[in-house]
Amino acid sequence: MPTPIRRRFSVQTVLKDKAAVGQTLDQVMLVTTDALAGAVRYIDVSLDDWSETLTAATPEYEFAETFFGQELKPASLIIIHWDKAGTEALADALDDAISLGAVWYFQTYVGVTDAIISDQVSLSDYGESFEDRVQTFVMTQDVEALNLVSVTDIGYLTRSTTKNRTTCIYHPASITLVGGVVDTSEQRPDAAILGRMSTTEEGSAQWDYQPISFVTDSNLSATNQNSLQTKGYNFAETFKNTVFTHIFRGRTCTDREIRIQWGADWHDVSVETGLANYAFQNDLMAFDDDTFADVEGILYYWKNLALSRRIIVDTKERPAFIGLPDPDTLDATTRASGVANFADVYQYYLNSAVDEWAITGNWRLGQ
Repeated sequence: MPTPIRRRFSVQTVLKDKAAVGQTLDQVMLVTTDALAGAVRYIDVSLDDWSETLTAATPEYEFAETFFGQELKPASLIIIHWDKAGTEALADALDDAISLGAVWYFQTYVGVTDAIISDQVSLSDYGESFEDRVQTFVMTQDVEALNLVSVTDIGYLTRSTTKNRTTCIYHPASITLVGGVVDTSEQRPDAAILGRMSTTEEGSAQWDYQPISFVTDSNLSATNQNSLQTKGYNFAETFKNTVFTHIFRGRTCTDREIRIQWGADWHDVSVETGLANYAFQNDLMAFDDDTFADVEGILYYWKNLALSRRIIVDTKERPAFIGLPDPDTLDATTRASGVANFADVYQYYLNSAVDEWAITGNWRLGQ
């Protein structure tokens, strides 16, 4: 029998072609208490089929119409059914949807009246404690949002408990104009801003001063606007003598920029995925200079992208610092544990957005 070449000249290639996939950071989800067609737990409607899939004149349809009707078009919207009438817990419904394959980052709720505030609080609680990173958006027509001393509205309840990942939007059910009362009860500014912004690069743009459609001015007095800001709300406003309508101030109920939270989540997920892929692609990660240099390289890569998106700054006065410890300085117990747990490895300065300007100056006579 002839001798096969590989008996004398053997070449073998190990294919390290497995890659980690990070968490989804742009998918929007709507919780509804209405049963979905086919009695399924959730559906994923697309830009192409939402109008045929959803029933016209329903809250889900109106949300989707606004969501997909913005200048930038999202690819899809997930709608999850919560069997609230059957005494199912909201968390159980969401956990079940996840077990069936649903993924999302922005979560919203179909109800907007004062009767469902407890449901909105439950959704906010779920988002704050969920294993993955999510942001919760809740809209309300509750007039108590305008009352500075009220302690029952969704804005107060989330702000007072420091729900950094929850954004509250107030929009009235009707507005009174010179020509009469205008019904705004079906308008969804939460759907509008999520439809407009979820397709943008994470952290690259502030969430106010972005034009939205299918939403009118909230017709709020200056006092009302100040009250809403004090309580952590956002609201829709149209500038006088323009057709520019946007959501002000583009912040969560604790005054954190939605942009910054989204950008921080993007950075963290990206670095986590980078570390996982590094582990997949290398035979050894060790407490040595080679490994620590490679890990610093991952951090520098995502720091530079965060700089390019203007989420952080790197200047003489506000430097962006990265520094893992020297592996030779680590004690034997740490090295033997196999766990590289280090604090303050990087320190960056946030590049905060400007929501308002107030400028004064002087004109003077020369000598």
